[in-house]
Parts: sequence; structure tokens; C-alpha cells
Amino acid sequence: MLKYYETVGKVTILKMLLKIIVRLAASYARQGLYAFRFFSLKEHLFSALQALA
Repeated sequence: MLKYYETVGKVTILKMLLKIIVRLAASYARQGLYAFRFFSLKEHLFSALQALA
């Protein structure tokens, strides 16, 4: 019976860790996406300025 609870505890901890990792990955992905968008926007502005000049 104790073994069962140990296994359940380990699974619960693993699930929590997975949730945390997924959340972190999602937030990093979002930040990366914004950074990429901002970067591409800067590139577009730069090329537009070069075209004007």
C-alpha cells in the first residue's frame, strides 16, 4: 500500500513539473515570437528607410 502512495506521489510531482515546464516553454515561445515580430518590423522599417534614401 505504501508503495502505491509513493508511486502516486512521484506521478503527481512529475505532472506538476511537466505543467511548469510547459508553462515556461509557452511563455518563452511567446516572448520569442514577440521578439521575432519586433525584429522583422525593425527590418521592414530599415529597408523602407533605405528605399526612401
